[in-house]
Amino acid sequence: MALLIEDGTGVVGADAYASVADCIAWAEKYFGSSLTGSTASKEAAIRRAVFFLDNLKWEGQATYQRDRQSLAWPRASVYDREGYAIPVDEIPREIIFAQHVFARAEHQEPGVLSPQVDRSNQKILSQVGSIAWDVKGVGGVDAARPVVTMALDGIRQFLVGGGSSVLMQRG
Repeated sequence: MALLIEDGTGVVGADAYASVADCIAWAEKYFGSSLTGSTASKEAAIRRAVFFLDNLKWEGQATYQRDRQSLAWPRASVYDREGYAIPVDEIPREIIFAQHVFARAEHQEPGVLSPQVDRSNQKILSQVGSIAWDVKGVGGVDAARPVVTMALDGIRQFLVGGGSSVLMQRG
């Protein structure tokens, strides 16, 4: 099923901020290679990326009511890092860029934005004097989740509190 793109007008049923073609062009521009595989797998990766984005804690409020606007953007009462208001009918380029970054990560490794974490693989404090740790593995949320700083740096300005705990919110 083809993606329905939010264009800033509150598209009912929208499930992406940019198209598969836009995502492919972005991947070629920034990584010198296209996304391989079926259109369906690319669309699914984009939908997972948008789901991840839409569950972050954004500044402002949705421009339209719930029955009209399916995604987190467009938003009202949001300002960029220089203090300029983001128009209420705009999807900022940083949001679209983040969708591409997250979609590429999801396309390369499905589920990477929502890792399953085995908490038994943690460091354990085994001694207090001369502090010593026993490492039972590499687990934990931070080890399982990629650091997608390219995207997070761009959207941090629109996140509640500047996104200082964006990775902790998802864990």
